[in-house]
Amino acid sequence: SLSEIETCSSNETCLEDESPTTDPENDTCGVYLAMSTLPGTGIGMFAGKNFTNGDALMQIGDHTIPIVDFFAQHGMDMFFLWDDYTWNSRILYMEHLALEETNVASPGFGAAANSFMDFVNADEQYPTNSIPQQLHRSKDPGAGAFTYFHSRHSTATREVKDGEELFVSYGSKWFLRRKEKLGAIPVAGDHARADKLYRTFRRNFLERKTRTVE
Repeated sequence: SLSEIETCSSNETCLEDESPTTDPENDTCGVYLAMSTLPGTGIGMFAGKNFTNGDALMQIGDHTIPIVDFFAQHGMDMFFLWDDYTWNSRILYMEHLALEETNVASPGFGAAANSFMDFVNADEQYPTNSIPQQLHRSKDPGAGAFTYFHSRHSTATREVKDGEELFVSYGSKWFLRRKEKLGAIPVAGDHARADKLYRTFRRNFLERKTRTVE
């Protein structure tokens, strides 16, 4: 390997090549994109190493971009590609930025992770608000050219194993409002109710039938 290469000087004194060392922990990919384990959802976000509860999933958080009064300016019939990938501005304390409505885009982890409500293992935090003091809102044209909201970190909500898909909460209402488009999607509590139903069916029918046959 390169670290084993020795360079000999003119006086025949051999010196070990000073190759840069690497830190295996820092070289480990924290998260990565791959086909989701949820059918029909495309790409998902996966853990590239083990995480414990409260661990940051990425070293750098997302920038969050306010989309202000989109439909007020373009009309309700205007197609908005990001409509399914924006957040409620009230949740992120950004609703005051618009005259009528603010949508918030969170490209990065926020836009890549899928949601499976009963198996959520990642939580998205609030962004940091940093307003540059050197720009005047009405005099400097660059004042509105970039977002003031950044560093929206995501953390593990429980122990997550290497290779496990990361799921965030879209909220049950997100799925219920799109039932005609997406079909019936399990929301929060559905798996517990299904498990209870199965246990009742097994106890009242399957096990009783077995005892009757015996």
